[in-house]
Amino acid sequence: MFNERVRQYGQQGADLIAVPRATAESVDRWRSACGMAAVVSGSYVASSNRVGRQGNSPSFGGLGLGYMPGG
Repeated sequence: MFNERVRQYGQQGADLIAVPRATAESVDRWRSACGMAAVVSGSYVASSNRVGRQGNSPSFGGLGLGYMPGG
């Protein structure tokens, strides 16, 4: 989630930016990043996260996020 990149997507007319993730249960930073991406791009931002655990890997949180243009 880079503001310069999402700004370019918005300028190119993107209506939706999809952000797949495989992250742990803490999503505070992702909430901030996705919200900022919606503001900067003027696009909807949707993010889904992998759910579960595989072997000895960390547990994935599974929480999805969605934001409207402008916040």
